[in-house]
Amino acid sequence: MVWEVDWTHDGNTGQKVWARNPTSHIRASREWHLTCTGHLRDAGVNTPVYRKDSWEVDWSKRDGKKVWARNPYSKMPDAHEWHWIDHKTLDQAGLHWKPARPVSGRWKTTDGYIHITRRAMTDAEIEAAEQYGLFRGKKKLFVKEHCLVAAIKYGGIPENCVVRHVNGVKDDNRPENLVLGTTQENTMDHDSARIQAIHWRDVAERQIIRIDALEHRVAELERIVSASMLRDPERCANMVKEALG
Repeated sequence: MVWEVDWTHDGNTGQKVWARNPTSHIRASREWHLTCTGHLRDAGVNTPVYRKDSWEVDWSKRDGKKVWARNPYSKMPDAHEWHWIDHKTLDQAGLHWKPARPVSGRWKTTDGYIHITRRAMTDAEIEAAEQYGLFRGKKKLFVKEHCLVAAIKYGGIPENCVVRHVNGVKDDNRPENLVLGTTQENTMDHDSARIQAIHWRDVAERQIIRIDALEHRVAELERIVSASMLRDPERCANMVKEALG
């Protein structure tokens, strides 16, 4: 079987190329069409080999499940230049998709608490988590950080007790910020933190209004000085005094 391949065709993709086999007994194969490179390789055609060491990938440039890459050793000229490829192409090339953020084993949940896995724990912390039965999830893969810190601090967490964040900040898991208490006390901690946040937000808004007013007065003074200084210095000085009030 004799295959003809157009390696420069615009319709070529990473895994299919425009080709035909004029000697094929299948009529459709005699016409130009997209053919899998794997099929061509099986037929003895020298096709590009998508190996992980032939790809250059810029992991800092991403678009969803696509990444910026090129294959300088490909027989398809378009692949020599930097372009977007999807994760499936990388998988077939033997490359593993790298997450946008390194897996640290520590993350914040939607409700504001910190969860950690064994990756982010020391051997002593893992031993303590197992001793106090703190691992959560169907596969027991993570713990709540505040529970772990409190359990180590107090030698366990008694039944009917919860871990309280004294300052109401759920991700502040310093030992000195964690105490044991009731659910009602825990709710009061968060209510107090919310009230303080509202207070300081109001203070900040008032300061912003004051700054805006001062900036307006400064602009007005600059306008007066620029318009009147050369023509009537004495009148300008009086206007400045009035503006300063």
